Amino acid sequence: DADLPAFEVGPGFAPRHLAFHPARPMAYLLNERGGTVDQLILDGDEIRFEATFPYQPASHDGDAWGAQILVGADGRFLYTSERNSSTVQVHAIDPTDGSLVMTGAWPVEACPRNFALSACGRWLIVAGEESDHVASHALDEAAGGIGLPAARRLAVGAGPVWVATVARAGT
Repeated sequence: DADLPAFEVGPGFAPRHLAFHPARPMAYLLNERGGTVDQLILDGDEIRFEATFPYQPASHDGDAWGAQILVGADGRFLYTSERNSSTVQVHAIDPTDGSLVMTGAWPVEACPRNFALSACGRWLIVAGEESDHVASHALDEAAGGIGLPAARRLAVGAGPVWVATVARAGT
């Protein structure tokens, strides 16, 4: 058995999900309770910590409860969801070093447990665990912002916790 690379986070941070950059040897780790995203550099068999960035919106002063993290297909934006504030945050990814700058936090369905990005990169689909709805939001492809209000909302029953997208041929 080969030794797998390890990475430690701060106590109580509760690492939840990892998102890989599509074109660079790096990944971003969402710390569910820490309110942060760790930038990691993948260097051969090593995982190296690079920096930590907040994901909680400035307007939210409660406990962090992050749920999902995704990097857009073109590698320009990183998206995180925060359940207590019912928001999705957009972070611009610096093209030179991969660092993050939060560009905004948008209100979405209550308790956004999970979200997905469409294969075409134009839509964010979010499941609201406490709203019993799934909603689609147009994405501003130039700035990464999220269109409000939702383009469509669909009642799906109690507590949706997962969404996924599938690309159709020709789209």
